[in-house]
Amino acid sequence: AKIHNEQYGMDNVPGAIGWCAFDYNTHVDFGSGDRICYHGVVDILRQPEFAAHFYRSQKDPHEEVVLFPAMHLTQGDLSAGGISPLTIFSNCDTMDVYMNNEKLCTALPDREHFPHLPHPPFVLPSIPWPWGSRMVELKLVGKIRGVTGTMETLTAMGAARQLRLVADHEQLWADGSDWTRLSVHMCDANGRTFPCAHHCVTFSVTGPAVLVGEKPVSLEVGRAAVFVRSTHKTGSVGITTASAGAASAGAQIQCVPNTQPTVPLPQGAVGH
Repeated sequence: AKIHNEQYGMDNVPGAIGWCAFDYNTHVDFGSGDRICYHGVVDILRQPEFAAHFYRSQKDPHEEVVLFPAMHLTQGDLSAGGISPLTIFSNCDTMDVYMNNEKLCTALPDREHFPHLPHPPFVLPSIPWPWGSRMVELKLVGKIRGVTGTMETLTAMGAARQLRLVADHEQLWADGSDWTRLSVHMCDANGRTFPCAHHCVTFSVTGPAVLVGEKPVSLEVGRAAVFVRSTHKTGSVGITTASAGAASAGAQIQCVPNTQPTVPLPQGAVGH
């Protein structure tokens, strides 16, 4: 947000290039020691990191209303508890903040520190949450021209309880090469992704499809992904994921006949 604010404020700069879009495999002399560079806006399996939601927040709200708290609702490392600062990426005009159904404030975008961004983030200096107190929920209500545009409700993080499995697509062409991604999340009882989860997760596939990816896989910040590729057969595909100590989850995909028109190759081209 700081860098983009700077480049938006330079009239002689037509744009900016961000490095980099995706986390990627690298060599042993670079990165965190696990041969992965974590500079990406999304991770190596194309799952959004916090920075991705900053880019979303710069959209015109007519295209999409965005409100994303860039935090996990935990006590953190503050000596007396609390959340400071609380940063929210949003393209709303104002934001009402409630804690346990009690309104704390109406916040405005931080135009003092981000005067050039189309939609500055909301930065709240402190949310009181003393150690030993019971926080039920934090509710953020984004408004545009005084009308509620979106709302986000966060509950205090519980323990890892259940898996969630989501496929990017519900259908695949039965052509032997069509594929989709399956994202798995370790969640607490309220369905929130548990960011400290690094559980080992296994996958099983039934039906006319092939699993592509690590098996089993270790979760990273509570999530991971694998891919499923079709065969030349049609039918229903069932995918199940499981991990010790958590409720399993499943997803269904249909492999259907390939009805895509064949596109002829240009004259002289070599097909593969």
